[in-house]
Amino acid sequence: FTWILFIFTQQTFLAHPLKQCCSCLVTLSPIYNPDQRQSYLDQVFSKLGCMGEGSFGKVFRVKSKEDKKLYAVKRLKSHVSFNDRCAEVKNNEMLGFSPHCVQYFMAWEENFYTFMLLECCDMSLADYSKLNNNIHEDLLWNVLHDICKALNFLHTKHFLHLDVKPGNIMMKKGVFKLGDFGLLVNLKLNDEVHKSTLSDGDSKYLALEVLDGVYTSACDIFGLGITVLELATDFELPEHGLLWRQLRYGDLPLLFYEKVTCDLSIIVQNMISIEYKERPTAVELLNLPKLLSISKHDLKSPRVDFA
Repeated sequence: FTWILFIFTQQTFLAHPLKQCCSCLVTLSPIYNPDQRQSYLDQVFSKLGCMGEGSFGKVFRVKSKEDKKLYAVKRLKSHVSFNDRCAEVKNNEMLGFSPHCVQYFMAWEENFYTFMLLECCDMSLADYSKLNNNIHEDLLWNVLHDICKALNFLHTKHFLHLDVKPGNIMMKKGVFKLGDFGLLVNLKLNDEVHKSTLSDGDSKYLALEVLDGVYTSACDIFGLGITVLELATDFELPEHGLLWRQLRYGDLPLLFYEKVTCDLSIIVQNMISIEYKERPTAVELLNLPKLLSISKHDLKSPRVDFA
């Protein structure tokens, strides 16, 4: 019995690749030696610091000892259920690649933790806004353009993000990327799967109709719209209460209209309309003259690095 327990313990603590889609080929780095006492993370990567921490766990900036490239490693807390951890891995595997989504490379399990290897970005929009109280409108237009690209990528595949907010929008060399697909919902699945996920979203960015069990791609458009409003005004969004409802009924702070041009204010108003069916789609937004001009500019020259 002692030997069985010892073998089980050894196997549990050893690093092993984690995949949820049968089509995905996942292998550990060849420089990993399971006979060493060091963890897979410490053997394969050099930690350069902590990029963020939350209820989910920690994100580290690391440098690979194998290819010398920078990555982000997201370590999910052990108290998060195994099913939830596997769901986030599966969500990333199903998505595939988009230049406007934080790229996922692989995942592994070790010592009851789940680790995800991700593209390394400069910082989140939430962190950027803490350092810059007066955000230029050019940045807001680029955020709108890039995250609409990301949402169009998701919505075309019948996925909803359901957690669009500054903390989940990453900056990298002037480009904005949508990340954190832990709450991703596949509209092709049954309603119960959707409802069990929605309650975990951030109420500050939640569309009103979600409270009635209505969830469509318009939920993500709302989240992006109110994100732009927050960034433009440095306004602290309420989590609930009268002001929370006023924002959803179109009663926006006067500061917003003072900070942005008429064109941007009208677009944001439409994006957070109380009537979700009247909100523009990601494609409709991308076809606006201003966003089309950004797409054309991107083909000719690199972005200004706001970070």
